[in-house]
Amino acid sequence: MTITGVSIANEATVTGDGHVSNIKVTDTANHITSNLAALLADTKLTSITQSDSTTLSITAAQSSVDNAVLAKIAGAYNLTVTGTNAADKLFDTVDSLATLTGGQGIDTFNVTGTDTVTDLGKGGADILKVATGGVANATIDTAWLATADTTNNGTANITTAGLVVNLSAVTKGISGYKITDTGSATKLTGSALGDVIIGGTGTGNDNDTLAFRFLITQAQRQWLIAGVE
Repeated sequence: MTITGVSIANEATVTGDGHVSNIKVTDTANHITSNLAALLADTKLTSITQSDSTTLSITAAQSSVDNAVLAKIAGAYNLTVTGTNAADKLFDTVDSLATLTGGQGIDTFNVTGTDTVTDLGKGGADILKVATGGVANATIDTAWLATADTTNNGTANITTAGLVVNLSAVTKGISGYKITDTGSATKLTGSALGDVIIGGTGTGNDNDTLAFRFLITQAQRQWLIAGVE
């Protein structure tokens, strides 16, 4: 038997009924986030419906530990994930419209839904991982020198207000990056993928430096050498 519309206050009682095989919870954002551990432990829980429009606010640690239960929330919902001064791993869910703030430390932003990353680079060589179908709209907080751990298999839009962006170490993934400078002159370096780089609107000598990287196969290299010779 499946019971729907169960409040979190009554969840344990309903779950304890031996006649019940599945339950579907309906409750507010505050009650959901305050009871993530209990919801995660409920093996009969199949889905959660948020009854209000309040943003769910959780920590980076909760976004990892409780990700399976967050994924049971039906439909699109707003999620805020906040990191610490340590190296955090921040997760969303496919249906979440998440705002991810890493804080200090080399953070890893894992994007599967449509997310806003507020402080990419703040902790140094932050890592951005965009899954297939994911959309990351990231704002640079501090000059960002990405490492080879950054990958993009979806859509990655990076906005900087005059701060350096360097993706020269990025080679993995199937999609390139869109890098847009909205501020003063800076240096924007693309990845080994198909990037779109848009310079700022400075005048006079206030010009961006755009750098591109290309990967070629051994066969292409030999063809180029033969052409030169």
